[in-house]
Amino acid sequence: MSKIRILVLSWRDIKNPLAGGAEKYIHEVCRHLVRYGHKVIFFTSSFQRSRSEEIIHGVKIIRRGHSFTTYILAFLFYILHWRGKVDCVIETKDGGLPWFTRFYVGKRSIALIHQTGRTFNRHSYLNSTWRYEVKGIISPLMYLLEPLLLSVYRLTPVIAVSDSTKQSLIELGVEPNSITVVSAGTEIKTLNGVPTKETMPTIIYLGRIKKSKGISDLIEALYYVRKKIQDVKLWIVGRGDPTYLTELLRLISKLGFVECVTFFGFVDEKTKFELLSRAHILVLPSIREGWGLVVTEANSVGTPAVGYDIPGLRDSISDGFSGLLVESGPEALADGMMRVLSNDGLREDLSRNAIEWAGRFSWDKTAEEFLNVVKKVSLG
Repeated sequence: MSKIRILVLSWRDIKNPLAGGAEKYIHEVCRHLVRYGHKVIFFTSSFQRSRSEEIIHGVKIIRRGHSFTTYILAFLFYILHWRGKVDCVIETKDGGLPWFTRFYVGKRSIALIHQTGRTFNRHSYLNSTWRYEVKGIISPLMYLLEPLLLSVYRLTPVIAVSDSTKQSLIELGVEPNSITVVSAGTEIKTLNGVPTKETMPTIIYLGRIKKSKGISDLIEALYYVRKKIQDVKLWIVGRGDPTYLTELLRLISKLGFVECVTFFGFVDEKTKFELLSRAHILVLPSIREGWGLVVTEANSVGTPAVGYDIPGLRDSISDGFSGLLVESGPEALADGMMRVLSNDGLREDLSRNAIEWAGRFSWDKTAEEFLNVVKKVSLG
């Protein structure tokens, strides 16, 4: 097979301090595509003390601009340097604006969409990510404009990371046959059984520290859990909004259980999987997710997940098999957590099943399915 020249446009890259599951997904795909012999250029925004260019796992990273300016610079770089020299352009959408590549690249563009900020078959501002992640009048404005902005993808082949995202796009009017679902992978772990857990019941949250992740709900839920399970611990792993972090610390102090909550901040990959393997459950009270990569990462080391029954988590959590889905709200979340923590048999079954569930996903499989779409567009 001939080498395919691929240009990726992404708001952030894997080294960006704000990087999350979406950046992990596209980086793993690009890393594998390079390993398969293809050429990948990755254009993204700069961040403090970032290098303007570097090569990571064979992927050439080019960083220019900040926030909105990176979109303009991507267009200019394409016109000046890459037009006619790449076979396929992939634009990633996880928050932020569309890149509108269809209008200057043509038919050889693909949109990778992790999640939408809202549902489109009903009004849902209170449960949209725009309400939590954008300040002031811009928040309801982006909520109202999102259908118009995303309507550009009616013209573009789309890779969605979950069936939930695909359904949202279909509600928007995107042709179902133009959408291919390519789920996130995970590192393959060779385990002889469920790893040894902490002596005391331990809950872990891992991800960005921001309001749309619902960490305040988790802390309130812990209040109810502690009424029945006194020695429970909560680990919060990740970095993010310092203002929201301050709010969380105040809430923890107000509820009176500073001693049982530990903030780890950002950790490396080895430490991440060590913490995940030692915890009894992963809890995700997000408003929306594209997939919830941390779910399959936790499952791969024998840790089941408890999360809200929302888009994305409905795909990554196999309810009753690898974890539990619960209704939104601290009390329902607490009930789900207590159901697992107080029932050794259920927890052990979920832990064993979680390893089996995670085994169905791998970055090799993700990259191969992704490449199939790239081939169709590049050769078409």
